[in-house]
Amino acid sequence: MVFPQNAGQAASMRVPGNPRSVRESSHKPIRSPTLLRQPPILYGRWGHEDWVRSVAVTPDGRYVVSGSDDKTVRVWDWQSGKEVRRLTGHERGVMSVAVTPDGRYVVSGSHDGTVRVWDWQSGKEVRRLTGHQGVVYSVAVTPDGRYVVSGSKDTTVRVWSLGDLYGTAGGQRPVASGER
Repeated sequence: MVFPQNAGQAASMRVPGNPRSVRESSHKPIRSPTLLRQPPILYGRWGHEDWVRSVAVTPDGRYVVSGSDDKTVRVWDWQSGKEVRRLTGHERGVMSVAVTPDGRYVVSGSHDGTVRVWDWQSGKEVRRLTGHQGVVYSVAVTPDGRYVVSGSKDTTVRVWSLGDLYGTAGGQRPVASGER
C-alpha cells in the first residue's frame, strides 16, 4: 500500500504464499515495484452487480472469495479471474467473508443479520447462524477452524462452534457472546 503522504514508501504488507512481501519503511523507497503496480480488474468486472464489501483468499491461494451488496458471495479462480461459484441466500447485502483454514467452507456476514456457512464447492449453505439483532459487519474463522467469530451493529461479538461440520460437538447457538 502506498499512501500519498509517504510516496515511495509502504506500510507492512503480506501476500499469502508470496515470499516477496514488503516491510514498513520510513526511509527507504520500495525496491519491488511489481507488487505495487495497479493490477488489472480480473474479478467481477462483469460479475457483481453492486459494491464489493469484502474479499478473502483461500489458503491454497487458488481462489478469491467476494461478498457484495448484490446479496451474493462469489468465488473466483485466481489465475483466470472467472467466476466458479455463486452463493445465494442472503436477503440483504453481504458485508464480510472469510474462509476456513482447510479451504472447505466460506463464511459470510450480512446486512440481514445472519452469518452463513457455505460448502462453496457444492454451492450449498450448510449452516445459518442467527442471534445478532443487527447488521453483521465482520466475520472471521479461528486458525484451528473450530470457531466463527462475528461482530455486529448490535454491539455484540459472538463465537460460534463449527465442530459438527468436522464431526465433533458444536451447533448453531453461540458458544460465547459479548452481550451486556
